[in-house]
Amino acid sequence: MASHRASRAAVAADVHGNAIALAAVAEELVAAEPDLLVFLGDLTWGPLPEESWTIVRELDESFAGRTLFVRGNAERALCELRRPAQPGASPRERWMLAHHAIPTLEALEDFTEGVVVDVDGLGRIRFCHGSPRSDEELITPGTPARRGVS
Repeated sequence: MASHRASRAAVAADVHGNAIALAAVAEELVAAEPDLLVFLGDLTWGPLPEESWTIVRELDESFAGRTLFVRGNAERALCELRRPAQPGASPRERWMLAHHAIPTLEALEDFTEGVVVDVDGLGRIRFCHGSPRSDEELITPGTPARRGVS
């Protein structure tokens, strides 16, 4: 897992194709001027996938090489759906795949499972979608410590 450094990092996750909300948040992200922008996945799986991806690309350009992309379960699902012989895809899954442009799907393939960022004042922070074990595992303040996430 690659390691990065930042004084201030901004994080956006679970956009789920809500381009309207992302556009509003994008303005705040740019205005905050963080050193690094980390997207934690599930960006385009929703009603406005290409519109959301356009905003993500614009943010990536605004941050000029200071953007990291972590894969969520939605990106993983889209990548899996692209592979031949995927029987049993649901109507929603087929719709999602059909409403993503090929270049967008190719870009989603490049997302990483997780990144570590050394953030000033916080130390090494592991960014992932879900947990380090699974992009679908939920961890909340109520998760028992004995479950042990490393």
